[in-house]
Amino acid sequence: DLLGQWLALPLAISAVLVVQGSPATGLRRAAYALALVIVTLLAFQQLPLPEGLWRSMAVRAALADDLQAGGVSQVRHAWSLSPMASERGLWSIFPALALFLGAIALPARHHRRLLVFVVALCTASIALAVIQMGAVPGEPIDRLFNPYSPSGHPAFNGFFANPNHQALALAVSIVIIAALLVSSWQRQSTNAAVIWERLGLAAIAVVSFSVLPMTGS
Repeated sequence: DLLGQWLALPLAISAVLVVQGSPATGLRRAAYALALVIVTLLAFQQLPLPEGLWRSMAVRAALADDLQAGGVSQVRHAWSLSPMASERGLWSIFPALALFLGAIALPARHHRRLLVFVVALCTASIALAVIQMGAVPGEPIDRLFNPYSPSGHPAFNGFFANPNHQALALAVSIVIIAALLVSSWQRQSTNAAVIWERLGLAAIAVVSFSVLPMTGS
């Protein structure tokens, strides 16, 4: 996790530099503002507070009493009740933030390819989950394709250790497919390849929606 967070920093910085050199749009400004609000809220929790103001809330006073009873005399008076957890939260947001900024920095002609790539990854996660469910517990194929679940308890997790993340990926894929289909219909193309593409995307959306209950999320 820490390595991913550190690697996200140069990606985020390079994305910002790329966007600064390209024409700004209202939507792009709104996206940057949203990202800035998220980071600001997390960073705001690290700001120090005077001890009197910090203890003005009953929950903080009770926390200070508990810490003092445990032998902790030096308490960091910040907005957050758990400053270290808030700091970890700030760092953990960087990989997602870097990918978000990187997607914005991409030229518009590559946006559709990026969306299709995300759908392809989510579809591959479904295929892997099917293998996981069908693998015999304890066999080599089970240990190879199902490393997160204890033997004897197959899970429809795909690439993810957490079934909630698998379900979220499928939900994201469905939303992206809906956007791609709307965009395709707006072009009003009757090309055979485009029609087959629409059918394929619709089929993936139906499958993704149908298997959501199997994740156990």
